[in-house]
Amino acid sequence: MSERTRRVRRSLRALALAPLAALSGCLTGALWGGYAWPEPTMVEQLADRRTTQVAGTLVESRPVLENGLWWCDDQHAPGRWWLRPHIGAGAEFVAALLADPEFCEVQSATVEALRSYAANEVLGDDAVLDLELRLRTEAIGSAVRAADVSPDAARVLATVRPNAYLRAAGPGAELPVVYRQCAERLSAVDLRRLVGAPIAVHAEAWVFVDAEGRPAFGGATDGAVLPEAADDEEAPLADRLAALRELSLLVRVHRDGAPVFLRLRPDRVWLSSGLHVDGERCTHRSSWYLQAAPAPLAAAPARDALRIDSTMLVQEDRYDRSFHAVVLDSGFLVKAVLTPVTLALDLVFGPGLGDFLRWISGKGPEPSHPQKGN
Repeated sequence: MSERTRRVRRSLRALALAPLAALSGCLTGALWGGYAWPEPTMVEQLADRRTTQVAGTLVESRPVLENGLWWCDDQHAPGRWWLRPHIGAGAEFVAALLADPEFCEVQSATVEALRSYAANEVLGDDAVLDLELRLRTEAIGSAVRAADVSPDAARVLATVRPNAYLRAAGPGAELPVVYRQCAERLSAVDLRRLVGAPIAVHAEAWVFVDAEGRPAFGGATDGAVLPEAADDEEAPLADRLAALRELSLLVRVHRDGAPVFLRLRPDRVWLSSGLHVDGERCTHRSSWYLQAAPAPLAAAPARDALRIDSTMLVQEDRYDRSFHAVVLDSGFLVKAVLTPVTLALDLVFGPGLGDFLRWISGKGPEPSHPQKGN
């Protein structure tokens, strides 16, 4: 049966049912009101599956959140793939990592993607990007002498508090939301590399300080002007990290029973907490979209752009589509069986029976004419 024939039959059915649906106040009209013959169902069946693994290079194009990551083959010639950021799924974090080469070195990347097609339509293009990194020595901070800690900061750091990661350093003081979140992330950061310890080391006490080393909140410098992003958890990550760079974070840890003071960069504390650390190996996973062509306005990478050795594994599934017309609709049969009953009731009790039944059921009668506004 051709599609044209199916359309003609549906139109004839609609014309045949129109007089019944027009009887708004009767049971038969209520029974058939809004009914339409079901549209053909679409079935997708896997026709072909191909898996390809190739080596090449990922190239950044700043700003990464606008221009994405470009795939090149071993000869650094532009390839067929382009990674478009999936905002909210780690791509923003990757852009921050790539924007701070002094914090870490990206050693390699792995892309695993699943793309699916039907006819000329792309059904899915999800991709996972795994980065392997090496943190720069002392990139997050360094040890400081006890004599270099201001008296006000030393008083805050003198007490170990169970809720140190949840509340501000000063009694009753409230941190701007981004600084509070940074303090919460501090509990996930292992500081052993900064103190040369063989086992995990975590902060026992902390305090945000200004350039002079004085507590930034709850003390003499409370109320210092900070960027708006400091108190906006919805601000772009780049803006939040820039706000964190306005202050330093002093922490106290213990090594061999003696206190050690560290001055940390809050923005890099934030980045460190987002990495998976396994010994000397650091990794990060994010979600992207693997597309066959870049966005129309995406800028190509610069000549000196960062290039990352990469392996790409792509599974491509092709589906065939078929459409099946609905030959027999169960809803139509039920209504057809009930129609003689509703017609008989309408003839006996009149067309107002439908409105009456709606009234006693609490739905109220349907207005026969739309009311105009005043």
